[in-house]
Amino acid sequence: MDKRTICLLNDSFPPEIDGVANAVVNYAKNITKSGENAIVVTPTMPGADDSAFPFPVLRYPSIDTRKKLGYVAGYPFSPETARVLTEQKVELMHTHCPITSCLLARSLRAVVDAPLVLTYHTKYDVDIAKAVRGKLLQESAIRALVQNIASCDEVWVVSRGAGENLRSLGYEGGYIVMENGVDVPRGRVSDEAIAAATGRYDLPQNVPVFLFVGRLMWYKGIRIILDALKTLCEKNVDFRMVFVGEGADGAEIRSYAEERKLSDRCFFTGAISDREIIRAWYGRSDLFLFPSTFDTNGLVVREAAASGTATVMIRNSCASEGVGDGRNGFCIEENAAAMAAKLEELCRAPEVMQVVGENAQRELYVSWETAVQRAMARYEVVIDNYRSGKYPKRERFGDEFFKTQGGLMEAFASVGELSEEIALEKNKKHNIEIVVDRLMVKPGIEKRLTDSIENVLQLADGLMIVDVIDGEPIQFSESFSCPDCGISIDEVEPRSFSFNNPFGACPTCFGLGYKMEFDIDLMIPDKRLSISEGAIQVMGWQSCTDPSSFTYAVLKALTEEYHFSLETPFQDYPDEIKYVILHGTDGRELKVHYKGMRGEGVYDVAFEGLIRNVQRKYRETGSDTMKQEYEQFMRITPCETCKGQRLKAESLAVTVADKNIYEITSMSVKNLGSFLNDMELSHQQHLIGDQILKEIRARVGFLNEVGLDYLSLSRATGTLSGGEAQRIRLATQIGSGLVGVAYILDEPSIGLHQRDNDKLLGALKNLKDLGNTLIVVEHDEDTMLAADYIVDIGPGAGAHGGQVVACGTAEEIMKNKNSVTGAYLSGRIKIPVPTERRKPTGFLTVKGARENNLKNIDVKIPLGIMTCITGVSGSGKSSLTNEILYKRLARDLNRARCIPGKHDDIIGIDQLDKVIDIDQSPIGRTPRSNPATYTGVFDMIRDLFAATPDAKAKGYKKGRFSFNVKGGRCEACSGDGILKIEMHFLPDVYVPCEVCGGKRYNRDTLEVKYKGKSIYDVLDMTVEEALKFFENVPAIARKIQTLYDVGLSYVKLGQPSTELSGGEAQRIKLATELSKRSTGKTIYILDEPTTGLHFADVHKLIEILRRLSDGGNTVIVIEHNLDVIKTADYIIDMGPEGGDGGGTVIAQGTPEEVAEVPESYTGYYVKKYLEKDKENRQES
Repeated sequence: MDKRTICLLNDSFPPEIDGVANAVVNYAKNITKSGENAIVVTPTMPGADDSAFPFPVLRYPSIDTRKKLGYVAGYPFSPETARVLTEQKVELMHTHCPITSCLLARSLRAVVDAPLVLTYHTKYDVDIAKAVRGKLLQESAIRALVQNIASCDEVWVVSRGAGENLRSLGYEGGYIVMENGVDVPRGRVSDEAIAAATGRYDLPQNVPVFLFVGRLMWYKGIRIILDALKTLCEKNVDFRMVFVGEGADGAEIRSYAEERKLSDRCFFTGAISDREIIRAWYGRSDLFLFPSTFDTNGLVVREAAASGTATVMIRNSCASEGVGDGRNGFCIEENAAAMAAKLEELCRAPEVMQVVGENAQRELYVSWETAVQRAMARYEVVIDNYRSGKYPKRERFGDEFFKTQGGLMEAFASVGELSEEIALEKNKKHNIEIVVDRLMVKPGIEKRLTDSIENVLQLADGLMIVDVIDGEPIQFSESFSCPDCGISIDEVEPRSFSFNNPFGACPTCFGLGYKMEFDIDLMIPDKRLSISEGAIQVMGWQSCTDPSSFTYAVLKALTEEYHFSLETPFQDYPDEIKYVILHGTDGRELKVHYKGMRGEGVYDVAFEGLIRNVQRKYRETGSDTMKQEYEQFMRITPCETCKGQRLKAESLAVTVADKNIYEITSMSVKNLGSFLNDMELSHQQHLIGDQILKEIRARVGFLNEVGLDYLSLSRATGTLSGGEAQRIRLATQIGSGLVGVAYILDEPSIGLHQRDNDKLLGALKNLKDLGNTLIVVEHDEDTMLAADYIVDIGPGAGAHGGQVVACGTAEEIMKNKNSVTGAYLSGRIKIPVPTERRKPTGFLTVKGARENNLKNIDVKIPLGIMTCITGVSGSGKSSLTNEILYKRLARDLNRARCIPGKHDDIIGIDQLDKVIDIDQSPIGRTPRSNPATYTGVFDMIRDLFAATPDAKAKGYKKGRFSFNVKGGRCEACSGDGILKIEMHFLPDVYVPCEVCGGKRYNRDTLEVKYKGKSIYDVLDMTVEEALKFFENVPAIARKIQTLYDVGLSYVKLGQPSTELSGGEAQRIKLATELSKRSTGKTIYILDEPTTGLHFADVHKLIEILRRLSDGGNTVIVIEHNLDVIKTADYIIDMGPEGGDGGGTVIAQGTPEEVAEVPESYTGYYVKKYLEKDKENRQES
């Protein structure tokens, strides 16, 4: 039988060594060893000696060589290569690079009749990102890459992870997992070899040795290793760590290890090329550490397994494929804490490392001989499939390509004189280059150089090439144009980078960066339902469940045409049926049988699809109300053109230090500060930018000073809290450096963690030290203690306040017995810590939370108690609680129309019956809304008035005493009590109604009295007065009592909602919930409820929150207030930092447990409060 000939192609080959080159060598060796023929096709390399290989190596001119020879073709085609492969009768081409080598293989199809197999080894999108500048060019390169891959007859990947990466690039074809082998023999390394390789390092026999082999790059997860080792040092666990290899980040990594005082336990060997020495290190180590999620195959894990060494790796990474945690390896989460915990556990159980290492040697080791045998078995299948025509017909470049591109590879560029007649073939594209001058760089050639450049630019319309001998050609252009494709842009100006200016804004979204589009998840929220069960919820489609409707008739015609059932759950439909329902029949007409009020008939209808239908209705309706209804089913999505970056592609192509303006403004203030400080600029760039960079760095520094290091500069102002907006204005004032100014700040500490609050206080002190006056309205204890002078207003709220109770320093306020503020500051009145923390009745588990900065975390939230979610500003509290937890529970329990943030699942929802978000939004948007109507007590009061003798005598019912309907209200003001006078260019003016005098009711209604009071008099009562007035009516008194309990004794029952603060609105909502009968299965979510509250109000609030959870309900509070945190039953602390530095759970447990976690900033501050409370208890 004739030998088969396999052609292996790759861009790298010895003497250049990398993982893929090593794979090609081993493929060729083992194919030859098996008795078949292997030919390697690869570029030329300086110093290459291929005589030692037992197989032929064909080399074609590399890119650098072609440029020096003057080749003008772009493809790496060589007719000599084609001739040899044709003579050898190659039966299969196997390329290991999807870029140049794959292009070469495609061009070889013109003369080589053989199938093409590609092995995808590594993440080429990362390589492209490093090699190609500019997002648009990167996307274009990736599209070309995917096109190359799709042109192959069969695609192999070295791991499932590599396949997932391939899918992420947009490749939609099939692939087969074909693992690579390792060239390290299986078996124990001799003691003599180990001693020779490792003897010069301090490695005691009874101390565990950890090993890392590979390039020293941060993306390899080395930071996780070093942080974990620092934790082991703090716990007095002895070990030695060895890093074998070198890399671009080597110096930084060594410095990082020194900063963590690991120099005496960490050793860096540098790069080692001798495989036997590396094998000796595997044999000497007890554990191999490989926390990389970048690598697509993790061959080093199998190399370690060859020597019987177990590996600690990241769960679900490519390296962990085939690894059973605790059986033949150890899998952990991608963080230093998990690594430290595992290493500590294994150091105390060395026998476990040995057993798992033996299992790894037996189960994970794959030799190259075995790997290539599998590949060759597949080669047989591929060749048979190719010959039988099972593969689709692939593009071949053909004779024309072979003649033109192939021939040009050997041709030199044509050179002629301008005086000659130059004949150009019109059907070909030509590049004409005119040699204007030849220069040697030396003093005194400036004038000649200037004249030559002017001539060139005039002859070539502003284009010039400088061809440097033994160097790369340099292209120049007078216009902002690309010398390759000829595309030019206008001159760059400041307005080019403004999304408010048409000159710079994206032409599709006009600089908004987003657009409103109908969302399938909102229109069909529960895909487990069938269409006939009401799966489609969007307005105008509810009738699709009614057999008598035209919509149902159309859907019925669809089922008959496309053979599906309306009874099938929507999620079970195949993709083509879903497409027809959502996007229509693409003009294909259906026969619709419909019987309506006007008769029966058959209609030809081209179904437009659910999405187009609602888009058309939304576009055509003239009703604002209808538009608002439709908008409930729409979602803000990034613009397709600019991907949310708001600017033209030309503007985004301009970069500073490899980042465009969007990427820079999207950084957090903290990261931006580091970027600006570490920015490397040329001398010319320094001259241009030093002054402006100085100003930018200063302004970024001011934002950092006021505790806004987690914000990005591109953050939309509508998403900022009041405190954040105020601190931004404060940063502006710090930057202005004004002197002698009085600044007034209203609760600037809103939303700040105690750590960030310390930064803010520092900024305020600096502003004062400049010579300014600061007047701060604040309830924060630290701010009061830092103040030079305090004015305490009181003594109570509402009608009970309005007086200056005390003023002076903090010490003087504390001594004043009339000051409630002083009583709390001094400790005379304390918010007590509960003597016993309640135990949870169950847990709610959020799996894989990834919204915003959350790092794919799992969080267990206890039920039946009060839980406080805290952490520094920007650490991910709101993303977890409001975006994921609340929206998922609201959708599943309350049937709300909202899309939860990114997460995998929430386990334990069945333990709850509803979720209530008690926020600080107004209880109503008009003066008609008030505490009495919101809590429901006004209905009872109207019932009471309707039951009076006067009302019965006049025939008045309950509705007579409503100011929302005609009958009893004053018609002059429609029951508002006030009239709005609209003004042009001025704010609208509100005046009392002249008819009713602001009493909202007509004269007849006000004549009906209960205990001498009219309905208006009752609404004008404060809660305190009303409680006494209705003390003999238990149903009413009980509702009013809850308003009193939440500290709203001063609020009037009929006080318009527009006059209530956010804190007051929130407490009214709390009172409403307190007045309801508890089910024990409700979860309440509150986002910083202490905003705007005094110590005394916080004290009351804590009692209310505990009352809410006493009945078995769950209370979840996002809070920075340490009084609330210390009284919680359970704390979940997010962090460790804000923005990109956050997104993980640092600590969780009771306040006492969190206080003992050194990494927790919250624990650091709450520990002081707990210790103070403990001291007070001992004293009492």
